[in-house]
Amino acid sequence: MERCACVERELDKVLQKFLCYGQHCERGLEELLVYVSQLREELSAAALQQTPLSATLSLVMSQCCKKIKDTVQNLASDHKDIHSSISRVGKAIDRNFDADLCGIVPAMVWESQEKQILVLAIIEHLYQQGMLGVAEELCQVLGLKEIQGQIALVTVC
Repeated sequence: MERCACVERELDKVLQKFLCYGQHCERGLEELLVYVSQLREELSAAALQQTPLSATLSLVMSQCCKKIKDTVQNLASDHKDIHSSISRVGKAIDRNFDADLCGIVPAMVWESQEKQILVLAIIEHLYQQGMLGVAEELCQVLGLKEIQGQIALVTVC
């Protein structure tokens, strides 16, 4: 249970980062939207007066572009930071759980008639997750040519 708790703590950190990132994105993009909308109104007003673009308005447009660029760079940087947190969850899973599934599941499961049901469930899950190449490779390795077509039809329909 201790191992699950360790992974869960790492996962909670990632979920909290996602939540904060989402809120930060929403705030930043909303501010940009308001800023650009105001600039658009000023440009429309200048266009209606049929006056050339003033130096001030040109400077404001330049600042707007810089603000957009800075915001996007900050959001991209924050997004990149989340990847390291996700990697830590994977490392926690690797540290705390045994990768040898055969040591966890009794051997008779793999030798029983229920094996085919388990294999079908795994393959169907892979198809549903969009991992077509992995599912097809598993079918080929296990020699399940006819099953491969059946599952493909089930998940496509």
